[in-house]
Amino acid sequence: RALKSKKLIRHNLLIEELTINGINLDAILAVCLLTDGSMQVKNRHYRLSYYTTDAVLEKVIASLFNKVSWNVPKITYTKKGNLIRLSDTELGKRMNQLSPNFKTSPSWNYQTKEDYLREPPPTLSFLSSCSLETRIWAVRFAFSADGCISFPKNQKPTLELACYHPTLSLEWKKLFSELGLNPHISYRRDSWCGIAGVRLYSHSC
Repeated sequence: RALKSKKLIRHNLLIEELTINGINLDAILAVCLLTDGSMQVKNRHYRLSYYTTDAVLEKVIASLFNKVSWNVPKITYTKKGNLIRLSDTELGKRMNQLSPNFKTSPSWNYQTKEDYLREPPPTLSFLSSCSLETRIWAVRFAFSADGCISFPKNQKPTLELACYHPTLSLEWKKLFSELGLNPHISYRRDSWCGIAGVRLYSHSC
């Protein structure tokens, strides 16, 4: 029954291409969880989720979940967007081997900023052991979720990745530098940590 249900999730051509080219799909999923995703852990239960308002990205992420897990992802449709969810203990443990935490901001209803910063921080360090192609695709998935590009008059194009986390922003900056880009940390007063993410100015970006 499980295999029959999984066939109902259409294989996305992009995910099939990444698989054929040897892209590390676990690393791609971890980046997705660190942007518009999340992972809740309760006892031995792991629930992985991804939220998007984009119909194309919804199909890509659902196919990605379907590819890396034996379980069947569920999609909940709302007026504000679509939520892709998957419960998988083994996959959750694999994700925790890449990053000890996927929560990128304090849970304000019960947690102070100081308490949150005492937790193990989320990290992108797992990408350092991945191939160049995997790192490039990780950046593409991140920008598909939290990125934007602008073309101000008489100025260079601006490429921005939103990331309201102090160490993650620095890790994104380091990764972009390794890929030959010239990133800068951007700041925002209403961010919980004062950081808004990473910004790049370039005629070629």
